[in-house]
Amino acid sequence: MMKHEFEALAGYEVTTEDYDQIIEPMYMATNLSKAEFVKTISKKRFAIVKKEEEKPVFVSNGNRTPNGAYAIGRWMIQIGQPSVSIKTGKVTFKVRETTAEEQRKIGWDYWCSSSIDINTLNPRYEIKEVEA
Repeated sequence: MMKHEFEALAGYEVTTEDYDQIIEPMYMATNLSKAEFVKTISKKRFAIVKKEEEKPVFVSNGNRTPNGAYAIGRWMIQIGQPSVSIKTGKVTFKVRETTAEEQRKIGWDYWCSSSIDINTLNPRYEIKEVEA
């Protein structure tokens, strides 16, 4: 069985190293069909975990500085894409606090690359904070 056949049957990707050194020799040592063999392999052990996309977002409470020039809030990291409830129309953002290293990076680059300001006063927006 080839690596691409295994991945198609299993429904997930594995590293070339795991396939060549563990999965293929195991398959060759058994008399199982391809489909039966794939069922015996642990997805937790071999599947490549894809990290969700993270990007900086500015979370504000809708307030501004006295001169109105700047929003009051904090930079956070959005994890994955926001989810939208069809029933309520609420947009849920999964965010986490920024690390010290990320805080150092936040500056002009983030101001230019982040086009989203999550205003928590908007009743349609919901913020779910997760652990880093």
